[in-house]
Order: sequence, then C-alpha cells, then structure tokens
Amino acid sequence: MNLVLLTGDGPEHRYVANRLDREVGLAAIVVDEGKRLTAQERLAQLRRRYTWPQLAGRGVHRFALGIIGDDAERQREYDQVLGSDSRAWATERPVQRVHGINGDGAHALIEAAQPDRLLVYGSRIVGPRTLALSPLPPLNMHTGWSPEYRGSACAFWPLFDRRLDFLGATVHEVTANVDGGSIYGRARARLESDDRLHSVFARCVRAGTDLYLEVLSRLGGDEEVGTTPQDLTQGNEYRAVDLTMWADLQVRLAIRRGLIVEFCRTNDPMS
Repeated sequence: MNLVLLTGDGPEHRYVANRLDREVGLAAIVVDEGKRLTAQERLAQLRRRYTWPQLAGRGVHRFALGIIGDDAERQREYDQVLGSDSRAWATERPVQRVHGINGDGAHALIEAAQPDRLLVYGSRIVGPRTLALSPLPPLNMHTGWSPEYRGSACAFWPLFDRRLDFLGATVHEVTANVDGGSIYGRARARLESDDRLHSVFARCVRAGTDLYLEVLSRLGGDEEVGTTPQDLTQGNEYRAVDLTMWADLQVRLAIRRGLIVEFCRTNDPMS
C-alpha cells in the first residue's frame, strides 16, 4: 500500500516520519512549510484571525519565552523522550517541501506518489481537494484526547485543567471538522515523575506514533476495523491564541509544585 505523509518540519514531525517510514514504509513525505507571504500579507492574515489585544498578548508571551530560553529547553526535553529520530530526517527517500499543502505543487507531488492513503501529522489544515487524492479514508494523528481536547496545544490544556488522564493522542479520519473525524484509536501518554511541560508533549507524540503504527497494522490486515463517531458537543476546540502567558505560567508553576509527581505516584500500580 502506498502511504503518503503530509507533515511539518519540527523535531516531533521528524520523529513521526522517521518511525513510520522505517516501520511501515512511506511512498512520499511532503513537508508543508506554509505559504510564502510578504510582511504586509502576514500582518493582514493575523488581523483576520486575532484582535489587537490578542496579538499583543501573543507578542508578549513569545518575548517572555525567549527570555527564559524556552526553545533550548524544548529541544532538550524532546531529545530525552524522542531521541535521535527527532534530530534529523533519517529516511532514505527525499523529503519533498511545499509552500502550501493545498496548492498545485503539493497536489502534483502527491499524485506522483500514487497514494492509496494519505497520512497527516502536524501540517496545516488539509483542504477537500487534497483529501480527495486519497482513495482510502485519510488519517490524522492528533496529539490530544479527542473529542474532549481538539485543536491547538492539546497536551497543554489537560495540565491546565488538572486532568492528566486525558493526555495522549488520537488517530482519526480527516474531515472538515478540526480533529473531529471518526476515531480509529486513542492512546494515553505514559508520564514520568520528572517530566516537564515539553516532555509531556513529547510523550504524547511517542504514544501517538505507536498508535498510528498499530492502526495501520490493523488496516493492512484481514480483520475489519471499526471506528467510533465523535460527539463534538463534548469537550472543547482550542486555538493557539487561547494559550496565554498567564495560562502558561500557571501550568509551569503547578508542575514545579508536584502536579506530575503526584499524578505518577497515584497512578503507579506498584506504589
């Protein structure tokens, strides 16, 4: 079966792509680097999405993260959990880059690979014309527990809500609803007591990749694979702008005060 992965270019995307290619084989890896926009076009796009106070809040949050060295901290924690698969592309096939996953260039690359099924992880929203290139239902790996946590930063909000049993990943059919298609499977992240904010996300990525491989194995076998429709009246769909500096600070403080340590202690069958 020809499987084509649509993804991004971060450490987590490389980890998922490397493992899928090594363990099930991929006909193509298409990395979406986003549309090329001028500064004016980028500002207009942001203005359509956010209010001025929201834009200001995002700017202050990003400045604060830069001050505390959050990027370096994230990379260290990803390295600890995801290892070498997150550091570089390990696939022998060329990684094909596009500026816009729904453009003609992306469509040409996907069609050339003659996909039987599209796999999605971490790309921008895939439109109906792109999804139509997949004869079999396209799948997405969402690093969140759907339908309770859909959209953006879904490894963050269970920490904020003190609902750590909802940390994990979902493999579902891709539809017009964000993270809302029928579910093929869900997997919980296995936390360690010394985890921090970014290692929690990395553990969701690892759990989701294991689940992706399990679902693909079942779909490639002789058994019939059922799905579970999502009730989108449950849970919430989060946007990037919802993660404010204040929410971020609350979660980091809660982790320092033992949020994850206590969860691991009370959920360890040997304790």
